[in-house]
Amino acid sequence: MTQARGLDPNPLISQLSQTLKQRQFDLPTLPEVPMKVRRLVDDPNSSLSQLVRLLSADPVLTGRMILRANSALYGNLPPVRTLQGAIERLGFIPTRNLVISLTMSKIYQVRGSELVRTKLAQQWKYSTQVAALCQVFAKHAPHLDHSEALLAGLLHNIGALPVIMTYARRNTEQELSSRDLDRLIEPLYPELGGFILREWKMPDVIAEVAEHHLDVQREHEGLADYLDVVVIAGLHAYRGSNHPLGRVPHWMEVPAFTKLGLTPDDSIEATRIAYKEIQSLQQMLR
Repeated sequence: MTQARGLDPNPLISQLSQTLKQRQFDLPTLPEVPMKVRRLVDDPNSSLSQLVRLLSADPVLTGRMILRANSALYGNLPPVRTLQGAIERLGFIPTRNLVISLTMSKIYQVRGSELVRTKLAQQWKYSTQVAALCQVFAKHAPHLDHSEALLAGLLHNIGALPVIMTYARRNTEQELSSRDLDRLIEPLYPELGGFILREWKMPDVIAEVAEHHLDVQREHEGLADYLDVVVIAGLHAYRGSNHPLGRVPHWMEVPAFTKLGLTPDDSIEATRIAYKEIQSLQQMLR
C-alpha cells in the first residue's frame, strides 16, 4: 500500500503531528511573576515603586537583577546595591525582558519519562546557549536592545515544549526513540513557537525569531535585526549537532554575518574572547 503523502511512516509521529498542527495541546503558561511584571510595564500609569514592590517579594530574583545591573554590560558605573537602583539602571522594558528570561527555566521543569526529561533539559540548554551568544553578537549592532536579543535567543525554540509535552501525555503505551522525537519536533517547533509567543502577547519581533530562525538565507533591507543575531548565535550553539542549524555547511553564504559586519572567523573569535561572559550568562539563566 502506498504511504499517504505528508504522513510519517511511524503512526505515532503522524498522530501527534496532526494533533499539534490542529493546536490541540495545552498552551504553556508563563510563571505568575513575569506576567504581572509585563502588565505593569505595559501600563503607562504604573510606577517604579510598584515594580520594586512586586519583584522584592522574590529575594533570589532580586539578587539576580542586581547582579545583572552590575555586569560589565553597563560599563564601569558605580555598583548598585538595591533592587530600585537595578531597575533604574536597566530600564522598565529591559527589566521586563530580564524577569521573563530569569524565570523561564521553571516551565521546563516537569515530570516525565527519562526521554522527556532529557529532551526538555536539552532544549533548555540550547535556549541558554543561544541567549548568551545573542548578547555577545548584539554588541555588533548597537541599535539593538541587549535584553531583547537575550530574550529572543532564549525563546527561539519554545515551540519544542508543546511537542515534547504532547508526546509525554499521549494516550498510548507506544514510545518513540530519541531520534523519532527529534523528527517530530523539527518540522513543527518554529511555527508553534510563533503561535505560543503571540498568545503570550510577546513583541512581534520575538515571535518572528521563533518562526524564521532556521531561514539562514534570509535577506532584508536596512540594519541588522534580532533575527540576524539569533541566526548567528544558533549556528554557533548547534554546531556539530544534528539540528538544522548544525547542518549548515557554508557559513560564508549566510547573509546575517554581513548584516552584523562579521565574518564567520570573526564570530568564532568573538565567542572565544567572550567565553567567560557566555558562561556567566548561562549560569545566571539556569
